[in-house]
Amino acid sequence: MDSSKLDSLINDLEYMVRDATSQYRVRDGHYLLSVMHRDWGPFFTKAKEIQEGFNSRVLYPSKRDRDAAWVRFNDLRTEVYEHANKQRSDIRADSEALRDKILQLAEKARYDWLADKVMFFLPATTGETMKLYGQVLKDSGKMLSENKHRMLKEHKDECFDRILNVRQTHDLFWGEYKEQRTRQRAEAESRRSEVANRVQNNIHANRDKLEKAAEAYTRIRANLESNFEKLESARSSEFAERVAWWIEEDKEKLRSISDSIDRLKEWIEEDETRLSDIHNRH
Repeated sequence: MDSSKLDSLINDLEYMVRDATSQYRVRDGHYLLSVMHRDWGPFFTKAKEIQEGFNSRVLYPSKRDRDAAWVRFNDLRTEVYEHANKQRSDIRADSEALRDKILQLAEKARYDWLADKVMFFLPATTGETMKLYGQVLKDSGKMLSENKHRMLKEHKDECFDRILNVRQTHDLFWGEYKEQRTRQRAEAESRRSEVANRVQNNIHANRDKLEKAAEAYTRIRANLESNFEKLESARSSEFAERVAWWIEEDKEKLRSISDSIDRLKEWIEEDETRLSDIHNRH
C-alpha cells in the first residue's frame, strides 16, 4: 500500500463520518431515536484498515505529510468513537426510561396477598379490582412489546421477569378466589339442602296430620249421623237431651277439625311452593 492509497482510505473514512453526522438531529444533547441506531461497525473496520496501513510503514513524501495524514485519521477515529459512545449512552438512557415506565405500570397491577391477609381493617381485594389489575398488567406487556426494539436485552429481560412475577400474584389470587367460590357454593348447597330437607319433612309431617285429621273427621261425621238416628228413636226426654248434647259436641269437633284441615292444606301448599323455589334457585 502506498501513501496515495492510504490517503484515499482516510478520505473514505472522512466521507463516511461527514455523511453519517449530517443525518443526525440532536435535541437537548441527545440523538433523536430516528437516527440513533446506526451501525458503527463499518467505520471501525475502515479505521482498522487505515491503522494497518500506518503500521506497515507506508512511505510519505515527507514526515510532515505523514504526520498530517496521521492527525487527520486519528481525529476522525476519535470522532467515530465519540459518536458511537454517545449513541450507546443515549440508547441505554432511553432503554432505562422505558424500563422504568414498564416496571412502574406492572407494579401498579401487583396483588398484595399479605395486605389482604394481615391488614383486615382494609377492604379485601375483589374480583372486579383484579380484572382492572389484569388490564393494567396487559397494558404493561403491550408497552414492552411495542418498544422492545428500543430496549437493551437486559432491560427487556428485567421487564419480562417482572411482568411474569406480577402475573403469578394474579394466579395466586384467582386460585384462592376460585377455591373460595367453590367452597361458598358447596356451603350454599349444603344450606339449601338442609332447608329443602326440613321443608320436605314439614310437608310429610303435615300430610300425615292431614290424613289423620281426615280420618277423624270421617269418624266423627259417622258418629254424628249415628247420634241423629239415636235422637229420632229416643224414647225418653232425658236420653234425647243427652244425645242432643253429643250432637253439639260432634259438630264442634267437626268445625275444629275442618279448621285444622284448612290450616294443614295451607301450610302444605306454602311449603310446596317454598320447596319449588329452592329447587328452581339451584
